[in-house]
Amino acid sequence: SFPPGPPAWVKQGRFFELPRFKDCAELHDGITGNCLLAISAVAAMRLEFDKAFGLSGGEDTLFFRQMLARGGKIVYAARAIATEFIPLARTDLRYIATRKFRNGNTHALCELQINGALRSQCVVLLKGFLLMTWSLYLLLPRVVFFGRAGAAKSICDLSRAMGKLAAVAGFRFL
Repeated sequence: SFPPGPPAWVKQGRFFELPRFKDCAELHDGITGNCLLAISAVAAMRLEFDKAFGLSGGEDTLFFRQMLARGGKIVYAARAIATEFIPLARTDLRYIATRKFRNGNTHALCELQINGALRSQCVVLLKGFLLMTWSLYLLLPRVVFFGRAGAAKSICDLSRAMGKLAAVAGFRFL
């Protein structure tokens, strides 16, 4: 939720909303906000949060992806209620685009750490370039139909793509 006064384009762009799924849907990614873990399963899989991601964020992304790779499951609870307060200071394009860069960087670093090897680097590069191309392709229609929110969406997609490419070059956002 926002305090009074966020820019209309931020609400319209839905930059802070998480996707919703059907109850008990199996997910392919997870975050720690409002999650419930079976500690016995975590211990059996010898999972822990990687401190290397402590300053950059993404320790939860890596944790859940490693859990899935070891046979774990993530199940969505549609009736679980969680709210997040978004300060007005986070409702400007610079903050949102930087957050998307970090998100792309973190997800790519997690993919590279779990899968390693040249093939993963090529996949991450391809994903980055495809996302960059797609966001540029959609820029004009987004601006025409959604105004500033549409332009911000494309800028954020470009930022996320650049984060992915930066990860392949060895850059970690801090």
